Amino acid sequence: MCVTENGRAFCKCTAFCPLPKNNTSHLCGPNNLSYLSRCHMDKAACEMEITIPEVACSIVLPRGSTLPTPSLSQAPEPIYLPTPHLARAGDNVSLRYVVAGSPEPNACWRRHDSPSCLTPGSTNGRISVSTSDKSLHIREVRLSDSGAYSCLAENSIGSVEVTYTLIVRSKFFCYEGALFLSKFVVPLNQCFF
Repeated sequence: MCVTENGRAFCKCTAFCPLPKNNTSHLCGPNNLSYLSRCHMDKAACEMEITIPEVACSIVLPRGSTLPTPSLSQAPEPIYLPTPHLARAGDNVSLRYVVAGSPEPNACWRRHDSPSCLTPGSTNGRISVSTSDKSLHIREVRLSDSGAYSCLAENSIGSVEVTYTLIVRSKFFCYEGALFLSKFVVPLNQCFF
């Protein structure tokens, strides 16, 4: 998809195309290339910075036969890049797993100052990784939990590391004109230190 920002035109390629529910219909491009869906064709065109026209498929199958189901493999890619997460001491925090790939990537979470790695289903004190969505969960965060956390996602095609920043403030702090006292917000003119 081509977009214009600040007067400059450029292409933003789709990060991930889902597998179509019906694997029997394919789109054909020039040079006998076929694509699983319009999304896959557009993604390939965007990545090569070309236009791929849809053409009539040149392969004619005998009556009753079907195309083999293609195996689509994709290296892990971030769906989006996470923004810094701001939390108050004592809150429960979840850093969402934001990677897609095929085959499904394995996830490994670690804090940047720690060599140990947590995988889905594992726990280390207040920190755990969900088996259902591979997100990192920290119970009752402390000021010392502030820092960078990374998730390494790997499959047989490749790997990607996504870094998250967690900022933990005390239960009593002023932020953007208000004082946060546990779960209550007090206007800044009533903010006492």
